[in-house]
Amino acid sequence: EIISQRKCVKILPSPSFLLHPTQTPPVGRRQSEHPTLLCVSDGSPMESPSDPLPSHRPPTNEFIASMLKRAREEGRVTYDSSKYDFEGHFERMFTPLEGPLSSIHARPVPATPAPISLALLHGFKVAGVKMPPAWNKVLRHKKDRLKKFLATKAYKDFKATFDTFVREEIAPLIGDPQGLVYQCPPTIRVQLPSKNPMGVPHKDADYERHVEEEVNIWVPVTDTFDTNTLFTESQPGKKDFHPLECKYGEAVRFWGNQCWHYTVPNQTDATRVSFDFRVIPMSLYDAGRFDGLIGDYPCAFTGPLSEP
Repeated sequence: EIISQRKCVKILPSPSFLLHPTQTPPVGRRQSEHPTLLCVSDGSPMESPSDPLPSHRPPTNEFIASMLKRAREEGRVTYDSSKYDFEGHFERMFTPLEGPLSSIHARPVPATPAPISLALLHGFKVAGVKMPPAWNKVLRHKKDRLKKFLATKAYKDFKATFDTFVREEIAPLIGDPQGLVYQCPPTIRVQLPSKNPMGVPHKDADYERHVEEEVNIWVPVTDTFDTNTLFTESQPGKKDFHPLECKYGEAVRFWGNQCWHYTVPNQTDATRVSFDFRVIPMSLYDAGRFDGLIGDYPCAFTGPLSEP
């Protein structure tokens, strides 16, 4: 579980270095706290690259090129939020804070216990909220806290829904008959109203090990609008930066590996909670080249698409 990304709407000043290169983008390997692991979505080990792929006929090169071109185009998908109750999952993962996710910032901060979610703690820290000693202590022991978080029933329930969501909604959206390799667990992000943006403008290719075959999926768990969202360009180098404004129950696909994206200070009165992950069509996934990862993130395999 990790942290957050954002965007804005109306008066959206694009980062100056995107238009006038005066700044060096962050380059370097992202540090992952997750073990190297490639598994199918039920948790069992994935077959090695030398094993035969599932029984589908391998797609042609023309099909793969067309599929990848389509997958890299910014697009939106609507899903059934009653089937995929991400809001309920996050409310349970964010205990002891209670109530609507978008108003987390307006609630009293309990001295103890500290939230189990590192993403939530990080969101408060970035926003400059004064946190109780127990919260700061947790941030000094992130690896231990992460292990505890991943072992909770709340997280395991979320992961089960997440795996089903990727298998039944995202894999068909990408369209590779062989299935999809996807970052698992996804990155969780929490952006409270504050004067501080989260992260820096970048494209994922700025970081070691990220490859052009990746496609990003961004799933807000709260409504996103104005300055509490993620900004991106629609195509690499186009610089048509725009906010991803979504209602809960919508997700966005975009080519974050090559498209610049960033957040701005959240000047709304609503906290944004989202999660995001990267996917690679199985037909293009080379476990030897990618070390069984996507970037530095562990990943899972959906299995092949179901026959029509």
